[in-house]
Amino acid sequence: MLINNAIDAFLLAVAARGGTPATQKNYRERLARWRNSAVLRNVQHIDEVTPAHIDRWLNALRRPRTLHVGSRTRRGVYSPATIAGLIGDLKTFTKFCHTRGHTRVDSAAHIKRPRNLPGFRDRAIGEATFRKLLKAAYASGNPRDPALLAFFGDTGCRRGEAANAVWRDVDLADCCAIVSGKTGRRAVEYSDATADLMGQWRDWLDAIIRPNHDYVFVNLSPVHKHSYGRPMRPEAISGVFKRLSAAAGLERRIGPHAVRHMVARRFVDHGNLALAQAKLGHTDIRTTARYARPDRSRVHEATRRLSLISDENE
Repeated sequence: MLINNAIDAFLLAVAARGGTPATQKNYRERLARWRNSAVLRNVQHIDEVTPAHIDRWLNALRRPRTLHVGSRTRRGVYSPATIAGLIGDLKTFTKFCHTRGHTRVDSAAHIKRPRNLPGFRDRAIGEATFRKLLKAAYASGNPRDPALLAFFGDTGCRRGEAANAVWRDVDLADCCAIVSGKTGRRAVEYSDATADLMGQWRDWLDAIIRPNHDYVFVNLSPVHKHSYGRPMRPEAISGVFKRLSAAAGLERRIGPHAVRHMVARRFVDHGNLALAQAKLGHTDIRTTARYARPDRSRVHEATRRLSLISDENE
């Protein structure tokens, strides 16, 4: 079987197992990096791939290269997290090929995917920073920004999930919504205060803009009149966070994922790992466990909160 045909068969199996379009896209892009590498330039059939090919590809991954970051390029190396993701996807693919009988051996079976990566960055912001963002959102002059920020602060959702949210899946009375994104459709919960802000935003939206679609969050920029009132793309949501960061006088730009990290840290510190996993929508609790790596300030705070020693002398 040709390598490209094997990749197509694998993606078909991923879709059949219920893999989301985002998951399929990630697999396709990462496997394309492997297929188009110089190591496989003269290899056409999947059964011709050997463990030696995998070893040479893995060594090449760690060499400096031109990296594309948005519209910019720079010279650098892949992060440990990126390399781990590429290895994990390739191992899944080669195991599939071996299980289905497309190859005689699993050519990547000898490679272990790195765990407990040192490259993981906890980008969580503190409560004080979030409150500054929320204050800037209230001062923005429209009800969308506080509703958007509160939705992120309560649900810990991904920006793609917020961009895909539709009103028919939002239950303000029950403080719950169904969102769809990286891991498929899932339920997210929020507080009564956020439900009130969401209700105010929906009333304003219906009275002022009257959109011909059901998306929750829409563009309000007067500069781009062609997109006014249309559903927000994930990049537009990041733009709102960037603007609010500047308005709040913060030294660095805060993105939606930093708020997601904040929610993760709070649920790990004040709840438990399983609760945090359910809140974040992680399919693998090992992903959630990365947020459980405490720094000394978190250990100190937990010690004060959980201590049984009283200040009073008995």
